[in-house]
Amino acid sequence: MKGTLRNTYDGCHVSVSTRPGGPGVLWVPVPEDNLGKTATHEVGHRFALFYVLDGFDYDGEGDLIDGTLVTKVATVGCPPSQHSCPDQPGLHPIHKYMDHAKHTCLSEFTPLQEEGMYRSSNTLWIGR
Repeated sequence: MKGTLRNTYDGCHVSVSTRPGGPGVLWVPVPEDNLGKTATHEVGHRFALFYVLDGFDYDGEGDLIDGTLVTKVATVGCPPSQHSCPDQPGLHPIHKYMDHAKHTCLSEFTPLQEEGMYRSSNTLWIGR
């Protein structure tokens, strides 16, 4: 509701260490984590997107969005391709903002992720 404490603090927190040119964070060395894409990833969560690796078995639902392949492990670095689910067709979505690849590798949301964010913005924050 408008005027409530919840509405006042409704948002997303991102460390200033991950801003473009920032020092990075302890668990990801610079320059892999200081291109500003952490904010893009975290805002994706704010708009109801899950990690592409949610569903830690090969039969999991992944990020619950059709068209994003099931991924068992997070992408490390920026490999040309990755495939951790041999029983599933296709390669990992290594360029998706909702993975944990190196920032130079992250470049896209899928069209269905974009649609999901649009829909969540029209339903989660009505009246704010």
